[in-house]
Amino acid sequence: MQTEPPFISADLRNLRENEDAVVDIWKTEADSILKPKDGDVINRESRQLGPTRKLTFKNAVGHTINAVESFSYRGHGFELKVAVDGKTVAFINYVTGGGIINIGKVDVEPAFQRCGLNTRMFADICKIHPDISSAWKKLDSDNYTTYRSGLERGLDVVSAARQTPAGKVSEQLGWEIDLEQSSLPSLDVNNGRLYFPDNPTMPDTVRLVYKRNWEKKD
Repeated sequence: MQTEPPFISADLRNLRENEDAVVDIWKTEADSILKPKDGDVINRESRQLGPTRKLTFKNAVGHTINAVESFSYRGHGFELKVAVDGKTVAFINYVTGGGIINIGKVDVEPAFQRCGLNTRMFADICKIHPDISSAWKKLDSDNYTTYRSGLERGLDVVSAARQTPAGKVSEQLGWEIDLEQSSLPSLDVNNGRLYFPDNPTMPDTVRLVYKRNWEKKD
C-alpha cells in the first residue's frame, strides 16, 4: 500500500516558497558583495538587501506573533533583524569571509526570548552563506554568564560551553564544537577567576568556535 504524502495547503506552500525566494534574493545580494564579478564596483554603503519577509512565531506564553525579518549590509558586515510592529526585537550582526563567520553582537528583547529567534536567524545565515564551515563567537553578556555559571556548578569547559545560548543554537542546527579553535578557560575555585591552566597569563576571553557537520547540513 502506497503512503500518500502529507497534505500541505496551497496557502502554506506559497508561504514556504515565498520565504525560500526571499532568502535566495538575500544570498544573491550577499554574494554580489562578497564575490563580485570582474569589473563590478562594490557598493559599500549601509543599506537593506532585498525585500523583507513575514514570519510568525509564538511567544513564551503561546501567543502568535506576526513579525518582519530583514537583511542589511552595514559597510563592514551584515545584519539580520526581526521587528514587531515596527520595533526591532531581535538582531544578529556578523562578518564573514574565507568560509568563516564571526558573530558580533546578538540581542533579543526579554519579552521575545525563548521563542527560537536566535535559531531562526542563524539558520537563515547558513542558507545565505551555504559554504561557511566555521562559526566564531566571543562569549559575553548572557553567554558569558551562563558559561561561568556552568563552571561554578562543576561542569567541564565543553559542557559549560554547550549549555550557553550560542552553543544550544549551533548544536540545534547540527554544528559541533571545534576544540582546537575554541578558547575555553577553566574556573579557579580559590579566587573565582577564569584562567587557562596551560597559560595562566593569557586573557580570560571565552571564544566558542563551532564547525559545520556537513552530514547534518540544513
